[in-house]
Amino acid sequence: MVSISWPTPDFPKKVEELIIEFYSLADSKEETTPERFAALFAEDGIMYGLAGASTGRADIAAARPKSWNMIATRKHQPVKVYSFRPDYSDVLVMGQISATLTNGNSVSVEYIAQFVLKGDTSTSPVIASYKSWADSAPWFKAMGVR
Repeated sequence: MVSISWPTPDFPKKVEELIIEFYSLADSKEETTPERFAALFAEDGIMYGLAGASTGRADIAAARPKSWNMIATRKHQPVKVYSFRPDYSDVLVMGQISATLTNGNSVSVEYIAQFVLKGDTSTSPVIASYKSWADSAPWFKAMGVR
């Protein structure tokens, strides 16, 4: 894994671990992944994705298998992390996502993601909301959508 640039030396290790675990699970197709992924969120957490918003752990877990529609493999690589609050509860991640689609085409684009966290970020952060943005044109082209 490429080294991630964290905002400050005192950036909470628990937030680092949460972000790393989030992307590791986002890129996993293991059978238990949807529930493990959803457990990173607050009970009422919201995840905004290309297919819309998922609210609550059950809805987030149910949406995870759909995130693999047309995708054979996927790898998120966070590169740079910024924090907008002194308690590190609002974090922006910039990175690269690469995927191989089920049609054999590949795509690699930069992304930006926002994690809004709940709980004590030094001991037990959970995700209140997650939003991500990326250029969709390369994805549609790789999927063969015109």
